Amino acid sequence: MKFFICTFDSILLGIPSDRIERIIPVNEAQDTALTVSIPDMFRLKDRASVHALVLKAPVDNTVFLVPRIENELEIPEENIQCLPQTLSEMIIFCNGVYFTDTTMILTLDPDKLLENIAL
Repeated sequence: MKFFICTFDSILLGIPSDRIERIIPVNEAQDTALTVSIPDMFRLKDRASVHALVLKAPVDNTVFLVPRIENELEIPEENIQCLPQTLSEMIIFCNGVYFTDTTMILTLDPDKLLENIAL
């Protein structure tokens, strides 16, 4: 599965690319029905967003604002591990973690994020 990798200070976040319709500049995301700032979810409100990721249907007009996309990475699904319970209670919008030799990448679950925003 391919992920867009974004860096939030020391946190790496993988956003599933198959859920993204297109990437646009942040200033073009003003006409969307729902705009979600991913830095705000990590309490990094001062972190500027550069890219806006437009989600595919069925959540039309929903955009995730993210800092610069660092790269796109293919991560085999079998290599994504479940989050430990402690982390999964704190980061309810992520569904897994992938470890490399030097880094940890949290994988975003767009559906969980949107469910929790709707509450």
